[in-house]
Amino acid sequence: LQTFKIAEEVELSAGSDITDIVTAINAGSSLGTASLIDRGAAAGSSRYVVAVEGSSGANNAFSIDTTASSGVYAKFTNTQDATNAQVTINGVSILRDSNVIDDVINGVTLNLSGISSSSGSVSIGLDSAPVAQKIRDLVTIYNEVESMFDAMMTADDTSEFGGVFSGDGSVRMMRATVRSLMISPSSTPSDSLTYLSDIGISISKTGSFEIDETRLSNALLNNFEEVVQLFSANTNNQSNFGEADRGIAGDAIVQLNSILGRDGTILTSSSRIEKSVDDYGEQLEELDRRMKQVYDRYLAQFTAMETAIDKINSTKDYLTTALEGLPFTNKNK
Repeated sequence: LQTFKIAEEVELSAGSDITDIVTAINAGSSLGTASLIDRGAAAGSSRYVVAVEGSSGANNAFSIDTTASSGVYAKFTNTQDATNAQVTINGVSILRDSNVIDDVINGVTLNLSGISSSSGSVSIGLDSAPVAQKIRDLVTIYNEVESMFDAMMTADDTSEFGGVFSGDGSVRMMRATVRSLMISPSSTPSDSLTYLSDIGISISKTGSFEIDETRLSNALLNNFEEVVQLFSANTNNQSNFGEADRGIAGDAIVQLNSILGRDGTILTSSSRIEKSVDDYGEQLEELDRRMKQVYDRYLAQFTAMETAIDKINSTKDYLTTALEGLPFTNKNK
């Protein structure tokens, strides 16, 4: 029986092989993870090595020894001491238990790859790619919404919601409002940026919006703060209540909340259409009732007419027979 001490005791019964050692350590200890390394047949009796690795940092140091002293048993040697990563930033020595340091410079992650006695510098640049992608997404979504408006307001459109708002003035006004958000000047313009067209967003020949990527890239590279001002008035914590200059994005949020709210155009138009459907249903039911009354009246009149005709025909036959039976009836012989 061998007992391995890695702060916790791990017991291994006699007769176990080297793979059992790996399994026992992994199952019985939380400080280190064991793995079996095959060095190849040329290594002879040292072919197989059990490597036990713990978490990084001096606070996670551990040692291994065994109670076995005779026979075939595992012997462990330390190959690397547990130490902290150390880096000096602006004259201040920083110690961490990981080579990845992300809590010293705001927004910067340092990945330490080796030991160096010379100093280095970190250049922090603006990454405008996420902002550019969000602007592209805005244009894409607007074009999709415009296509939906086309379908919903075209009477003979055959799509799922085609024609549902055909001739609806309030929806037409809502469409114009949404479009104005894309073409109106920002409520927070800068010296060089006032419209979306100033950063390369313009109307194509087909009526959809498109992006001039070169102009957009130049605006983000050379006038990033002005782009932020154009959209959001240089703030990310705006109130949606009261009068304020909020920029294109902030004003759009207020407008869209008004359109989509409880008393907004969408729900108002939907309620009006639902009421019209209910009214039409009641009118159709009333029309069905009246048509049934007309049908019943005509059926009764037709039935009475047929009965009268039958009686007339019967009377005619009777009179004909009676007249033919008179003694002075002229008959051709």
